[in-house]
Amino acid sequence: MRRSLVLLLCGLVIGGLCLTLNVLQPEKAATPAPTPQVQSYRMLYTRDQTGFASMTVTLASGESYTVDSSLAYDEQGNYMGVYNGLGQPVTVRGQENFALDSTSFQMMLLTATNLPVTASYSGLDEGACGLDSPAARLEIAYHSGETITLAIGKAAASGYSCYVKMAGDNSIHLVPLDFRQVMTRPLKEHHRLVPAINAAPSQAVQIAVVQPDSTAFIATNHIGEDRILTWQIEKPYLHAGSKTHIEAFVDEVCALSAAGYEASVSTLEELAPYGLDTPLRLLVALGDGTIRDIHLGNDAGNGQVYARMDTTGDVYRVRAADLPALVQTGTDELLDRFVALVASKDVRTTTVTLPQGSYVLAQSRDEAGEIVGQTINGVPVPLNLFGDCYEAIVGIQFDKVTADLPMGEPLAEVRYDLLNGSALTVAYYDYDVNYVQAVTGTGGSFLLRRERFDNMITTLKEAMP
Repeated sequence: MRRSLVLLLCGLVIGGLCLTLNVLQPEKAATPAPTPQVQSYRMLYTRDQTGFASMTVTLASGESYTVDSSLAYDEQGNYMGVYNGLGQPVTVRGQENFALDSTSFQMMLLTATNLPVTASYSGLDEGACGLDSPAARLEIAYHSGETITLAIGKAAASGYSCYVKMAGDNSIHLVPLDFRQVMTRPLKEHHRLVPAINAAPSQAVQIAVVQPDSTAFIATNHIGEDRILTWQIEKPYLHAGSKTHIEAFVDEVCALSAAGYEASVSTLEELAPYGLDTPLRLLVALGDGTIRDIHLGNDAGNGQVYARMDTTGDVYRVRAADLPALVQTGTDELLDRFVALVASKDVRTTTVTLPQGSYVLAQSRDEAGEIVGQTINGVPVPLNLFGDCYEAIVGIQFDKVTADLPMGEPLAEVRYDLLNGSALTVAYYDYDVNYVQAVTGTGGSFLLRRERFDNMITTLKEAMP
């Protein structure tokens, strides 16, 4: 860790040297500066990080928090480890599970060790430099009992530095601006944000959309199983999935990242104000075992939505514009628009039952499972005739989902007996002059154009009068 901190410090040194070359001056509102006392880079102070105990930050807003060192050393000063579950070199006092962003805790630890100065001035007006009411005050405590107190003022006119004053020192110093940018943030802006995982859609093996009422839409990708359509809907009804739309959904979910941290909660009741006690859940399971599980809640304002994006009780904000399109359009967009479509290789027999009789389509197979012939009602038929009939049955496109209950007796019933011993069913009912209602055995209910249903019946009757 010491080595990595030294490397980071070297970056600050280089940045400080570059700043010196830019002839940094106070803001125009400040008293004109005399010639700097120091024209080269130096450290305002240097302390051994083994002695660092805590840092209290008080912001101009009145917010105050304290971080404690979690670095452990042996009696010889050798680094032994970080003693907290988050693996952070510092923890927030009273909020030990607060996950600090790495940029924040690295800056805090560096500040406790040393602070780079690019120039120092005496005689500047503290008010003009923003040091009479500083943006933040830092009190750094060491195990020895020593404390260092710093006041952070305004940004310098150059835009590369800020004014800093150390208690007991009459000079005002220029310090690289990133110190001010980090150390004047409110505490919640120091929280680690959940990043995007940016996984490729091809890596997804299953997706799910779970509504607040627990209604689930679940689709599985049968990769490597030689299926015509790899994505198959498992819930709420057996159905083929749209590869294009599902992959777009995977892409959008995996690209989603937290825009900000809001709060940490520990109970379901505490989730309620954010609408996360009954969330909309977006899940993507990847082949490597990674699961992206995002809970979406209420509108957070400013074009954002409250969200949970990890297994902790942390509540984040995500940009509404980044959410998957189906949040607005609904899960119907993930369906391939066919009712109970199954690949020929999965089917043993297909039976269509009409009030006036039945049609049974079957394909005979050899010992290796290869199709060697096809029959309708036990009569061998050419492949093209069988294919026309089969396509007319499985290729019926629906136009919309409906919650209406079917009325009367079925116009037709279709049963697919699969090679694995299971069966799929679809029943068709009269709906109105334009539509026929299709109801699957697992609860799906659709409307399809009447002419599509009529085409299925006509094709079968013409094949086997």
